[in-house]
Amino acid sequence: MGEMMAYYAKHDANDHRILKIIDSEAILDKVPESQQEQMKQHDIQVFNTLLGIVKDAMAAGDLILRGGSTPQSLTFAFWAMVDGCLAAIMGSAPLKEAKINDPMGEIVRNGHYLMDGYGWRPLSTECDYAATARRGRALLAGEPVEERKLAVAGERR
Repeated sequence: MGEMMAYYAKHDANDHRILKIIDSEAILDKVPESQQEQMKQHDIQVFNTLLGIVKDAMAAGDLILRGGSTPQSLTFAFWAMVDGCLAAIMGSAPLKEAKINDPMGEIVRNGHYLMDGYGWRPLSTECDYAATARRGRALLAGEPVEERKLAVAGERR
């Protein structure tokens, strides 16, 4: 999710900014209820897609939630991380002063740590996620993508 949001924020920056502005309470209050409902349905669709990924991982045995965590709470954590990062990029977060040159990259990296902490297999140390991200970006760009499973780290290609 982080990789794809980073791609979207970079390649469709104006659309991304407009969506974040529309999401503000001051603007939403002025949007007709029918359009607010339509926007809400789009958010629900995205959330449910992410939730489906978490549930698929659980069904495959790649993810076992512990400590009262639910698929919904983990999905919310991913959503909040990415959405918060995007808001910080557009807002007044002192990214340059903090020497954070690639905020989306930081979120992706920390997303890996979060998934590793949950024990979501394969762990970030076990796979070539950079190759997976490249395939995802190529797919979004409409380029041909070779269908492959995640490569085991160190595996010869």
